[in-house]
Amino acid sequence: MNTTLNFRSSKKLRKLAKETMKHDKFKVPYKDETTSEKGFFFVKDEGIYLMNAYKSESNSVVYAVGFNPSTNENCWDESYYAVGGDDFAELLPFDEDALIRIMRGGSVELKVTDKYIEVIA
Repeated sequence: MNTTLNFRSSKKLRKLAKETMKHDKFKVPYKDETTSEKGFFFVKDEGIYLMNAYKSESNSVVYAVGFNPSTNENCWDESYYAVGGDDFAELLPFDEDALIRIMRGGSVELKVTDKYIEVIA
């Protein structure tokens, strides 16, 4: 697997970065633990998206280009081939400089392979 996912700048992505900056506790996926490392969840289930890792009444979800199930009827199949068949959530750390760039209109790109996830923000 060698996939590049793009999360274009949008009001939702800028808000996700802004809200992430405000928080100091972030959930660790699949564990009853928190960390102080700021970041977003990278999730694959019915689509592929970034989501808040901080505790919130409602989740902020930003889909990768082409991987939103409400706009792509083949999303499940394409997600399967892009990042594998199993659903997952990974905490992707973002330093404050990257969060500021996103808040100011920057995009996020993920390069995903079987061995690593490279984050460009």
